Amino acid sequence: GEQNSANYTIGGKAKSLINLKLKGYNVPDFLIIPAEIFDEVLLGSIVNNETQISQRKQSLLDFTLLQDDREKISEILLSWDFPSQAVAVRSSVADEDSEKDAFAGLMDTFMNLTSLEDVWLAIAKCAASAYSDRAIAYRKQKNLTLNARPAVIIQKQIVPDVSAVVFSTFPEYPQEMAIHAVWGFGEGLVSGALDADEYYISKKTGETTSQNIAVKEQRFKVNEGKGLILSPVEPGQQLIPCLLPHHLNEIYKIASELEVQAKQAQDIELLIKNDEIFLVQSRPITQIIPEVIVYDNSNIQESYCVVTTPLTFS
Repeated sequence: GEQNSANYTIGGKAKSLINLKLKGYNVPDFLIIPAEIFDEVLLGSIVNNETQISQRKQSLLDFTLLQDDREKISEILLSWDFPSQAVAVRSSVADEDSEKDAFAGLMDTFMNLTSLEDVWLAIAKCAASAYSDRAIAYRKQKNLTLNARPAVIIQKQIVPDVSAVVFSTFPEYPQEMAIHAVWGFGEGLVSGALDADEYYISKKTGETTSQNIAVKEQRFKVNEGKGLILSPVEPGQQLIPCLLPHHLNEIYKIASELEVQAKQAQDIELLIKNDEIFLVQSRPITQIIPEVIVYDNSNIQESYCVVTTPLTFS
C-alpha cells in the first residue's frame, strides 16, 4: 500500500512513482511488492560467486507469493477492471534509479498481462532478473553490492498513442531540453530499436529550437496473447510528428517543474493517450552535465566589435 511505503524497501522507481502521484501528476495506477516479500528466499548467504548468484536467481524464479498476498493483489487488479484492463510488471531494485546508478532497462519488464497466472509468473521472473548476467555485470562495473534486493511494481497498462523520453536538461547542450518520441509503446525507444522523432526546446523560453522528424515505419503494439509485437505504422503517419506544439508546451512545463522540485536534471518517461499525458518515471540524469559559460563582449563593443573568442575574452 502507498500509505505505509516508508516501512518497506521499494526501490527508486517505486519511490519516484509515489512522489509523482503525491505531487498530483497523472500516473497510471500501480501497486508495489516490496523487497521484504522476496527476502525470505534470499536469506542466508552473502553473494560472492557465480554459484550463489545462480542459486538466488533460481530461488526467485521458483518464488510464489503467499495465498493472502495473492488474494489482496487479485482484489486490487479487479478494481482496475482486470483482465480486460491489462497490466505491466516492472522492477524496482533497492538501489535502482539512484543519483549515481541508473540501471536503465537492465531488469526485465513484462507487458500486456491479462491472466493472474501470467502476473504471478512475471513477478518471479522480474525479481529474478535482478540477478541476470547483465544486471550483475553492471553491478560489478559500478562496484555495487551483488546482493540485489528486488521489489516489483504492477501497473495498470495504458495503451499509448505516443511514448516519449525527456531529458529536462540535455547533457550534450545544456541550454536545451530534449524530447525523443515514437508512436505506440516506448519499449523500442528505451532500447533504441526504433527511430524516434527528436525535439529540442530552449530551457529559457520554452520555444522549440529544432526538431528532427524520423521516418517511423514500425511501432510496438499489444500482442493478441501477451506482450508486445512490432507492427507497421500506417503510411500517412510515418512522416508526421508524434508530438504537436500543445504537447511540447505541456511537456516543457512538466519537465521544468520536475527539475526544479528535484534540484537536478531529470530523465522522464511519459505516455500520451487521447491527448492526456501520463508520467511513468522520473529519475536523475546520471551523466555529468557541463556548465554553460557565455562569452560576452558587451562592455568592449565600442573598441572591439568583432566576435569574442575565449582567447580574446581572457
